Amino acid sequence: MERTPTPVACRSGLLPDSVRRLPRWGLACGLALLAACSSAPAVNTGPFGGGGDSSSLCVPVGRGGVLSYGLNAFTNTGGTARIERVALTDPHDLRIVAAYVVPVTGNTLYGVLSGYPPARGLPADVQWDRRQRANGAAIPHSRGIQYNLVLVLKPAGTKGTARSVDVFYRAAGQDYHLQTTTRIEVLAGPACA
Repeated sequence: MERTPTPVACRSGLLPDSVRRLPRWGLACGLALLAACSSAPAVNTGPFGGGGDSSSLCVPVGRGGVLSYGLNAFTNTGGTARIERVALTDPHDLRIVAAYVVPVTGNTLYGVLSGYPPARGLPADVQWDRRQRANGAAIPHSRGIQYNLVLVLKPAGTKGTARSVDVFYRAAGQDYHLQTTTRIEVLAGPACA
């Protein structure tokens, strides 16, 4: 019988026998360190603010097509932050093909458009030429601008859904998680039901 090793998410560097030899404060620090490295960042508590309006959006695309979804924007009230990963929350038959962060100087966002970005005739507020790939993007402090998250989405079947969008990022040595509030539904066909 083959034994499967138990995965270890975080190691404290201590062997089980050595725990008995630690002074109380050392044990307390070790336990706090273990808790800190195994806990997920709190949702919507970091310097990224915004994340869309609470609503649901249904958009049709042609079969096998993609949709450029740019309705979520955020600001950064802290120092420079780095986005580590963008993902869909609870996706069903929907995937991200590409993700970008685009500075926006006014109130007009990229919007929802058929096909791959950039769309023709974008408003001057949407600074597509200053975009970054979302994963790994360095987001400086917001000074009169907001950052538009533009996702290229593709449904796997006739209907793809996601509860929201997750942005995992790091700022000032801390991990954070921004979760948007818009539910997404993409139909591969002519109209939303």
